[in-house]
Amino acid sequence: MKGNSIENMVMVNKLSAIINEQFKLLGDMNKSLNYIKELAADKLEYIELYQDKSKSTTNKSSFNIDDYEQNFIQKINDIEKIDIQKKVIEDIKQKLNMNEEMNSVNKEYDKKLEEEQERFLSQSRYKRYAANKEFQEFRETLWDVKNEGRTMPSLVAYTRQKYGYDDEMDIDNLEEEDDDNIIITNRQESFICPITKRIMNDPLISKTCKHSYSSVIKEIIKENNERRIECPVAGCIHYVSLNDLRPNKLLARKIRRKRFLEMEEEMEEREKYE
Repeated sequence: MKGNSIENMVMVNKLSAIINEQFKLLGDMNKSLNYIKELAADKLEYIELYQDKSKSTTNKSSFNIDDYEQNFIQKINDIEKIDIQKKVIEDIKQKLNMNEEMNSVNKEYDKKLEEEQERFLSQSRYKRYAANKEFQEFRETLWDVKNEGRTMPSLVAYTRQKYGYDDEMDIDNLEEEDDDNIIITNRQESFICPITKRIMNDPLISKTCKHSYSSVIKEIIKENNERRIECPVAGCIHYVSLNDLRPNKLLARKIRRKRFLEMEEEMEEREKYE
């Protein structure tokens, strides 16, 4: 295919349609990642808060966190493969738009796809997962269920032990990144809403400044003519709109755990005087 603008235009349109479908597929697969993470965390939380308080061991042995982790990792690999295909198609589309010489789109696709897949597979599994944002969030979420307030051990050490590693230079590079993750995991997050001054209900987090608020912030934003407000947290310079908000499920889980433990303590105190 050489300099034929009409043929190129037809092919570009076809590739654009494929890219759109892959974009939708990636969105669905990312949702499934979040579903696996939340399901694993909910089951682990149930065991920690309820089953561990009873003498019953029913269903405890049936919960294996490794099963969820392997399922999660498989999804990560599938997403990476589709993302590679998408990037290769986007590269070919760009070349066609520029009327670059290309003898065969199919051969070009197969060649580039093989190169990118080899590059991906050349990385050790340890490197792939320790540097993967979704996997970091998965491990942090499960760690927090059982170890709230404690710093999560190095994710690099965990993946290195479980999935192997290549060389010390790679380990050093990833450990520098992992230090930041440890700080984030260990931060003290307030349960008090900056708007209501009470413990948050249905907490939402802003993707711009990472501050959280009760769901009442939605109504405040809707009432504002500009459909955005200054972040209610003192000292924050960011604005918050409805599009910036998403559920803070990790914080909601912490608040739920806090309320459960407080209720349990209250019941124990009552039993002392009965």
